[in-house]
Amino acid sequence: MEFYSEIPFKTIEENLLTLFDDILLKTNSYSGSMFVFNHNKKVIFKSLKNINIHIESLDIGIIDKWALKNKNLIHLSDIKKISGLKDHLKRGIKDAIIFPIYLNGELLSIINLNKKDSFYETKEIEILKNHKKLLMSTISNIFYIKKIASQKTFFENQTKLISLILNIFEKTKTQERFIEHLIENLRKEFHIDIYIKRTKEKGKYSIKVNDEYYNIEIKYTDELNVLDFFEEKRQVDITEYINILMFVEKLLRLKKLEEIDKKIEKILKESREDLMLRFTSWKVFQEINSALSSIYLSLYTIDDNCKNELSEIIPSLDRIKNSITAYKKEFIKTEISKISLSKFMKEIIDKLRILNFKMEKNVKEDIELYIDKKIFENTLISFIVEIFKILHFQKYTEEIIIKIYKKDERCGVIEIFLKNIIIQEKDIDINIIKQTLDNFHMKLKIENTKNTIFKIFIPIK
Repeated sequence: MEFYSEIPFKTIEENLLTLFDDILLKTNSYSGSMFVFNHNKKVIFKSLKNINIHIESLDIGIIDKWALKNKNLIHLSDIKKISGLKDHLKRGIKDAIIFPIYLNGELLSIINLNKKDSFYETKEIEILKNHKKLLMSTISNIFYIKKIASQKTFFENQTKLISLILNIFEKTKTQERFIEHLIENLRKEFHIDIYIKRTKEKGKYSIKVNDEYYNIEIKYTDELNVLDFFEEKRQVDITEYINILMFVEKLLRLKKLEEIDKKIEKILKESREDLMLRFTSWKVFQEINSALSSIYLSLYTIDDNCKNELSEIIPSLDRIKNSITAYKKEFIKTEISKISLSKFMKEIIDKLRILNFKMEKNVKEDIELYIDKKIFENTLISFIVEIFKILHFQKYTEEIIIKIYKKDERCGVIEIFLKNIIIQEKDIDINIIKQTLDNFHMKLKIENTKNTIFKIFIPIK
């Protein structure tokens, strides 16, 4: 018995040959052939016995095709009644059966059986029909095993892909670097050409992060069985991988949050360092100056007999005093200038735009101040960033409204309005900020019922 097979499972091949041989034997058939098809109706297995033709040349004949249309067992007597088919009957054959086998409307196999000297008896036809279930079970196993294997491959590749994505996420610091490394590694590890374009317009397949879209297109894959792609060089339907896209979208959002966190910490650190330097230095120098004044006062009350000793001590004290004056002059410069509070707040808002919060400035009446602009700027930036830290943690999405107005002729107000959120003073680290504002004779007040309102009261001369 000759056979040709594309079935990758030897056990199934052997079972098919055994079943076909058993059918030939029990139906007392002299010759025959059997074809097995895949889901695309391509022949993946064929076998013959006592047919004078090479196995590779064996193909479905005209009578077979007619039988396939009818989807039923066809007997020789049926074929003889059809003028277009009887001419195709093989000589020397006394009886023949063509038996197509279907499962849920899908063609699985077709069997041809021939007798030279007798006709098929009813019991022999029943034997053939009884083998149908065994054949269906055996052939179905080909597809089930392939499906399980493909699902296993798919799962393994999905796992590998997720692991790759997480690894890239951990090693990159920004969204841009995350996307660059993702594209690079997908091409390297999976041979997938993926294109990700950042835009304001939504595409067919998009990931949205804040107000931006990342439009995604996967052109082709060069490798079989990668991410469950079973056709070479085909365009990929991204909807098959929507869960992966949603996973990447969440990671991009997390990466954006990481970026914002780092920006908040950087801005806060820079503004805080300057404030701490000035505030701490100011307190230290106040204490030193107070101590020096007390020492000077005490020295002038000492008896004249100690003048020689005093002449040695006083220059050292003067050196300390002069060093403090020089340090303050060099590193803690006070530069008083006239500012427009409206323009000043606009500059601060522009600097904080990188944190991706929606901010609106509402000026009812501008206020002009004479103040150390640098210290005041660092104070307000530190304060607003402290607020941002809480808003960022609570995923606040409302607009932040900053108002500037005059309470009366002697008092101006900077008001920060936050809708539908309650923040208490204990939630914010603002001790140094409050003390710095006190040095400017400004007061900070927090109102929190349904909304939170921060008010900085500014004296106007």
